[in-house]
Amino acid sequence: MPLRSGFLYGPPPPLPRRLDALAEGWARLPPRARLIVWGLLAVVVAGQCSAYRDGLLAQWGGGGIEVWQATRTITPGEDVADAVRRVRLPPIAVPPDPVTEIDPDMTLTLPLMDGAVLTEAHISSVGPAAVLPAEHRLLPVPVETAWGIDAGAVVDVWAVDRSRGPPELLSEGLRVLAVDGEGSRSVALVAVPSADVGEATSAMSSGQLLLTLVPPE
Repeated sequence: MPLRSGFLYGPPPPLPRRLDALAEGWARLPPRARLIVWGLLAVVVAGQCSAYRDGLLAQWGGGGIEVWQATRTITPGEDVADAVRRVRLPPIAVPPDPVTEIDPDMTLTLPLMDGAVLTEAHISSVGPAAVLPAEHRLLPVPVETAWGIDAGAVVDVWAVDRSRGPPELLSEGLRVLAVDGEGSRSVALVAVPSADVGEATSAMSSGQLLLTLVPPE
C-alpha cells in the first residue's frame, strides 16, 4: 500500500513558539470564557463596521435619496411616466429640486438626458429659461433637421457672412436647450453668454449663424 504524503497527511507542521503558546492558552480556557471573548470580538468588529459606514455617509453627504432617473433621452413634450425609474442616489449626486412624485400626464419642457435626474426645472412652465444661468441668454438660431441638432446637444456657433470673408467662430461648447419646428423651419434655442449676444445678433442681421456639433467626450 503506497504511503500517503502531503499537507493533509502526517503530523501537523510546527507553529511558531508564540503562536503555539497562544493556541495552548486558548485551548485551556473554559467554554464560557471563550464565548465571552468571541462576543467581545464581535462587538469590536461591529463597531468598526459602523464607524466605516458613518465615514462613508459623511463623505457622500448622508443617506441615499430616492429620485426619478431617465431610462432614455426624453424630449420636450413627451410623457415622463414611462421613461423614468425610481433609484436611490447619494445626496452629493442629486441635483437641486428633484421631482418626488410623477403624475400620469406629466410632460417635459426641457430635454432630459439618459441617466439624468428629473428635477422641477424639467417640468417648469417657464420652459428652457428655467435652467438658464444668470450670465446666459436664449438665442434662437434657425437650423435644419438634416443637421442633426437636437435638444441637449453641444455646439459651436459660427458667423457666416460671405461679404466679410471666411466663417468666424463666435462661441464654442454651448448647450442647445430645445429645438422647435420641423424641417427647414426648425429653430434651436442655444444658451449663449450675454457678452456674445450682440455679436451673434449682428451676424444674423448681415448673414447667418451656423451651428456645428461638438463630439461627446
